[in-house]
Amino acid sequence: MKAAVEIFAAPKSGKGPMRVYLEPKVNNLKGPLKFHWYFGDGKESEEMIPKPHYYGFGKYNLMLEVTDMEEKTYTAGVNIDAALPG
Repeated sequence: MKAAVEIFAAPKSGKGPMRVYLEPKVNNLKGPLKFHWYFGDGKESEEMIPKPHYYGFGKYNLMLEVTDMEEKTYTAGVNIDAALPG
């Protein structure tokens, strides 16, 4: 089976400002794993499951890097759209 990293983000879009709940989905990687979240607004986290992230108005490219015990890095990304109310 192929190694894979995905991001579960809820919600991915809505009226900003909004809180987005994040969780990694990791398949077939050998641990221990290191996680590095790039929220797209200049903030980062190294927690496996970060606290809900607060997004102001705008579009953001959220990235997750997962590094396995062999120091191989796998990435996933998702777009977050916190639209202006209207």
